[in-house]
Amino acid sequence: MKKHFFIALVLLGLGSIALAQNDYYMSNATVSDCKGNFYDSDNGLITGDYDHNEDYIFTICVPNAASITLSFTSFCTESVEDFIIIYDGPD
Repeated sequence: MKKHFFIALVLLGLGSIALAQNDYYMSNATVSDCKGNFYDSDNGLITGDYDHNEDYIFTICVPNAASITLSFTSFCTESVEDFIIIYDGPD
């Protein structure tokens, strides 16, 4: 019984490593990953906040992808002051 339990834990551990996603922070960058977690720059004076006057272009370009889906779990910007613009293509 203990051997089976140990094997299950090892397989669970390997599965979580295989499912791990990269974390990306807002910056002037291009990524080609199929999955990942996207965060603000974290460059603000308060830990976890973005800084004033940030102006970045973050490009997601997955080779041979028919589409790219973005899912937001939370979103917080300062009304009338902050903007996020999402383009489908280079222009």
